[in-house]
Amino acid sequence: MKDYEVEHKFEQIGERVMMLNACQLRVPKEIAAVIAGGVKKEKEEELILLAIEDITERKRLEGELKESEERYRRAFETSQNVLLLVNKTEGGILDSNESAQRLLGYSHGEFLKKKLWGIGVTKDIKDFQGVVSSLERDSVVHYEDTPVKTKKGLSINSEVF
Repeated sequence: MKDYEVEHKFEQIGERVMMLNACQLRVPKEIAAVIAGGVKKEKEEELILLAIEDITERKRLEGELKESEERYRRAFETSQNVLLLVNKTEGGILDSNESAQRLLGYSHGEFLKKKLWGIGVTKDIKDFQGVVSSLERDSVVHYEDTPVKTKKGLSINSEVF
């Protein structure tokens, strides 16, 4: 048995989630006698090794993380602001919301092939690395009147955070 989850309500400690793992072992008779409390057996014994781990806290945290990720996803997707998720080392666009797609004219797939400087937010990769350094140092970057290029080549002055 591997990674079998069991939920149980204990009188003393309440609801808990336990992870069970078990395997069958073939044990020499001398060891089996020690485990059995001194009773000698004539042959090998087959024993089951059972491990029980309390994973209640881990399951609770996983649930909270999933809820948080879902709230973030909904906020990202429904925001009226243009939102781009960017790889901080390479500058590639990892995700875009519908507002970005509508305003700039790129499909989701087209955004995934672009770098941040490909839409004009930064000049090039060196400029992008400077922005990342500022972000790491100051925890925020803010540029006013940054020209961002649409798919049709139009320039839209934007405020970038």
